[in-house]
Amino acid sequence: MIVRNIMDVEAIEVKEVQYQGKPHEVKGTSLRWMGHSALGGPEYKHNYAIRYFTIDPGGIIPTHSHDYVQAAFLLK
Repeated sequence: MIVRNIMDVEAIEVKEVQYQGKPHEVKGTSLRWMGHSALGGPEYKHNYAIRYFTIDPGGIIPTHSHDYVQAAFLLK
């Protein structure tokens, strides 16, 4: 397992997401890639991503899907 401190991972502002071949606008949202299949060596290969989202009041992430497993939980 690779363990990373949230503050050591750069926050990336999300502007759009692709869904059914079309771009959809994302508002007030940033994410930090805490874990993904390209992180680490071959012993860490998997089909899921661990991401830390920050969504501002009024922020929007439209419905979309991924080729990897994604689960979400809210901190506050």
